[in-house]
Amino acid sequence: MVFTGACAVAIIALHAFWCLLSRRVSDGIVGKVLYLLLVLAALGELSRPNSQVADAVLYCTFAAVGVRHWWMKVVWPHIRIYMIDRIRCATCPHKDHRQ
Repeated sequence: MVFTGACAVAIIALHAFWCLLSRRVSDGIVGKVLYLLLVLAALGELSRPNSQVADAVLYCTFAAVGVRHWWMKVVWPHIRIYMIDRIRCATCPHKDHRQ
């Protein structure tokens, strides 16, 4: 069971490292920082396999990447559309921007 967990954590570390360095992953500064933290947390887990602190850090960073992914896919498009509509309304003289 320990070998399976170590392999899983190594795959997570490699994938996060690839996401950190790859130009194909355009997650911005916040995403790259989260991937860096995930790589460091995975390396911490690999160096101390049965440590509760290393487990907690890995789980929290993985959850942060998941929350950011959810935010960018579900919430951010609505906020972006709202902001673009407000900017366009502010520059449009024939519309009342207080609707």
